[in-house]
Amino acid sequence: MATDTFALLFLEPGPTGLAGPAVSHVYVKTSTRHEYRGINKDLILITPRAESGPELGKYIDALCAELQEIKRAAAKKYGAAEDRRRGLRPKS
Repeated sequence: MATDTFALLFLEPGPTGLAGPAVSHVYVKTSTRHEYRGINKDLILITPRAESGPELGKYIDALCAELQEIKRAAAKKYGAAEDRRRGLRPKS
């Protein structure tokens, strides 16, 4: 499942990369801004506009699903990075 709002940044050590262990971050891939009177214009909004509690709940559920997908992808990447560090063959 591709994610729409968040993405995984995964950096591995190597000759042209990091010194030390692999590191990762989750970053905001897409967001929006909206001008509401009296609200800071620099706020980064990560859901579409919701006009009811159930609608907002649907957006939050989708964000949670995206984060779970990123969590699974990160676990695979960390496992593969550890295998490479140990000199093991990647699992197919």
